[in-house]
Amino acid sequence: AFLDSDDEFAPRKLELQIDLLRQRPDLGFVYSDYSIIDDDGRPLGTAFTTKFPIARTLPCQQVASTAFACTASLFDSLIRGYFVSTITGIVRRDILGTSIRFSETHAYAEEWLFFLEIARATQAGFVDQPLSIHHYTPGSLARSDKRRNLLGMRALFQEMRRRFADASRPQHLAMRSNLARVCRQLGQDAASERPMQAFAFALEALTQEPTLAAFRECA
Repeated sequence: AFLDSDDEFAPRKLELQIDLLRQRPDLGFVYSDYSIIDDDGRPLGTAFTTKFPIARTLPCQQVASTAFACTASLFDSLIRGYFVSTITGIVRRDILGTSIRFSETHAYAEEWLFFLEIARATQAGFVDQPLSIHHYTPGSLARSDKRRNLLGMRALFQEMRRRFADASRPQHLAMRSNLARVCRQLGQDAASERPMQAFAFALEALTQEPTLAAFRECA
């Protein structure tokens, strides 16, 4: 299990997830919902409700009152959008083996790659309760530099396309769409001060997702 230094496990977090692993030995990975707390200590709801409603659309089988086993590949959903936070995941040690590790070359959202590798290696389940608490922290990497974070996401999506080259066509289209979206945002942000850079990002977006909207932006 993983815990960032500025976050918390809620009471019974490990207990409830391990209960699910014991009831379903075929599952190698279990995650959960989590609560979000702002800079002033005010609750902002839970991630599945406010940020990632996709998490509750996965085909699944109920195992206990709030415990579920995914009946389809988690990889297929996770490649389209990120909804598994580091602090919620618990993985069987034998699934990690000696090869699945956090990337040392990506400084932003590297856990997305990590959990994608796990999702390809095993079946997953989740507890639909906020079992962890994520605190917004002033000056944190995730909030201090928008452009750096967007560039980090662009590098991450490029790495996804290389690492998961054997993915299905719909999965590749999802990866390309994510990359195009980030490139469009980078292009828009650079338009007023760095027009040539903005054009390069818009062109990259167009090559990844050749839509009419992307063409107009590039033009």
